[in-house]
Amino acid sequence: MYFWKIDNLKKDLINNAVSENDQFKYIFVFSICSSIVYILTSFPFYHQIENDIWDVYSAIIESGISILGTYYIFKINGGSNGNYFLQRYFSLSWVIGIRLSPFILLAIFVFVMLSIGFGFDDALYDIFLNLGFFSFILIYYWLVGKHAKEVTLKSKNSK
Repeated sequence: MYFWKIDNLKKDLINNAVSENDQFKYIFVFSICSSIVYILTSFPFYHQIENDIWDVYSAIIESGISILGTYYIFKINGGSNGNYFLQRYFSLSWVIGIRLSPFILLAIFVFVMLSIGFGFDDALYDIFLNLGFFSFILIYYWLVGKHAKEVTLKSKNSK
């Protein structure tokens, strides 16, 4: 299982060298991380700010980006005629997520410092937080798609 070296992962994907056991690990870790996020967002401190219509819009936008991003990667992988979509999607997603995490943590730190320094009100805080989150989701899907395209093209050329 790779955590950082995406080039080695892409070589394994191109050569169909990712075993069922490795595929399971990627999907299992994805499930664990999704569960942790769900649990953390269920705590009371997360819901201190009263929900409003912007929360609904945010959820719709996040869901839309995720749905379109997954479809984008599916099409890059060859759509219905593609091969190994889940294998490629989960393994590349994991490594991209790990590689983006330091930038996300840095962005959160900078955002919190700016919000403290400038005294953002709740509405402005939510707007900037959501815009930052949407940006990272878009970058995430773009990067997964970029690497999936490379794996797909090199896999076709190696046959």
